[in-house]
Amino acid sequence: MQSWFYRIAHNVFVDHLGDYNTLEVDISNVELMSNSPVILENIEKDEDNKIVIQCLNRIPEEKRELIILSKFQGMKYEEISQITGMSVASIKVNVHRSILKIRDYYFEYNKAKY
Repeated sequence: MQSWFYRIAHNVFVDHLGDYNTLEVDISNVELMSNSPVILENIEKDEDNKIVIQCLNRIPEEKRELIILSKFQGMKYEEISQITGMSVASIKVNVHRSILKIRDYYFEYNKAKY
């Protein structure tokens, strides 16, 4: 049932997006599931959270959606597959590569900072 709801929301989002090329996501209001694996679990400061959100916003929105659904909403890849229509293997690859890219952006930012 949950994946059906997300599929509808995904379709509405894609329809609404229309011709817009970019969309920045503010994940500060995303409700995290208590047992979800969160890639940001070691970040304690608000400033670091903002940096990670900026890094997240640098990746393409299709991949950003996968990260939000899997890491912040705690959804299984099979559920995300039903929502997006992508194969589970493709989702795994995209999530892995996106996390690596976010990590690179984060370290790039910190290197420039110091």
